[in-house]
Amino acid sequence: MQRAVETRVGEQIARHLRVDPRANIGRVVEMQMEQERENLEKLIDDADQDPAKAEVLLALMAWLPQLEQQLKRRAR
Repeated sequence: MQRAVETRVGEQIARHLRVDPRANIGRVVEMQMEQERENLEKLIDDADQDPAKAEVLLALMAWLPQLEQQLKRRAR
């Protein structure tokens, strides 16, 4: 699941750069992380009958700040 998130975020960053090569990548990363958090929150709400799935989703949610920092460092 981490790879799927990384892929989605990477594709969105690339898309923003194609549209505007001078785009603020830090801001793009922040927007994408917010979208990923919202998506995970929805999935967590839907997974209340599956504790194992909810646990995995919560772990992904906890990992997002680390990914965000990595992406911002790369963008500098």
